[in-house]
Amino acid sequence: MRTAIAVTVLLVAATSLAAPGATSESAVVSPVASTSFHGPPRDVVAFWSQQYVSGICQSYSSEEKASTGYLCESADDFYCATGDTIVRVDWWGQELSLPGGDGVPEIPEFIIRFCEDDSTSRYHHPGRVIYEEHVQSFAAEYIGLGERYYYTCAIPGGFVPTPGETYWLSIMAVNPFFILAQQWHWYECAEEYDWRAEGTMKSEFWACPDWTPWSEHLSGSNHVEHAFILYSSIDTPVESSSWGQIKAMFR
Repeated sequence: MRTAIAVTVLLVAATSLAAPGATSESAVVSPVASTSFHGPPRDVVAFWSQQYVSGICQSYSSEEKASTGYLCESADDFYCATGDTIVRVDWWGQELSLPGGDGVPEIPEFIIRFCEDDSTSRYHHPGRVIYEEHVQSFAAEYIGLGERYYYTCAIPGGFVPTPGETYWLSIMAVNPFFILAQQWHWYECAEEYDWRAEGTMKSEFWACPDWTPWSEHLSGSNHVEHAFILYSSIDTPVESSSWGQIKAMFR
C-alpha cells in the first residue's frame, strides 16, 4: 500500500542511510543547502520510490559543468496513476573529487526537470520539457565516504501530472568547478526497484547527442535506473494499490 511505502522511506532513512546527526523524525521540510536530515513531512505521501542501497548501487554523471562543452544529463521514468501535485523530490548522489570533503556539500544548485515520455524511437526517452526549475534551496544529508549525499527539495509551485501518464525526471547538478575529474553523479537504484524504461543520458562531451540508455553508452553494462522518491501533497486512490501491482502493469 502507498501508506506502507511512506513508512518504508522513513525506516530506510533512519537505518540504512544513518549518518552523524541523522534522525528519523517526521518534520515539515524547509529545504536549505545543509547537511541536516529532513524526514518526510506529515502532509505528503511518497507515491513513487526507487531506493539507493549503499555498497550495491553505482553512480552516473548528470551535471551542467563550468568546463567549456562539458554537460551530461541523466533521466529516468516514472508513472502517475493520479493527477495529484508533486511537491517534493528526494534523490541520492555523489560529489566525486569536489573540494571541501568531510561531509560538506559543494554543489550550489540543481536543475529539476519533468519531461513527457517519447516513444517515437527505438527506446523510450524524455520528450518535451514541461517543468524546469533551478533549485538553490535544498537539503543535503551526508551518508558516507566518497562525499555521498541524500538530497531533498521542495518542487516550487508543484508539478501537476496528467493521471495515467508516464513522465521522466531529470536531475542535474550545476557544477561550478573546471577540472573534469570533479564531477557530480546521480546514484542508481537497487535492481528490485527497476521499472519499465532504462535510465538514459545525453552528452555532446561523451559523443551521445541523443538520449541513449546508460547500458548502451557503457557498452554492455547492467541495466541502469536512478534512485529517487517522489511525494504528492494528498492521499489518492494509489493507496489502494501496492507498489508491486503498479509496476507489474507495465512489465
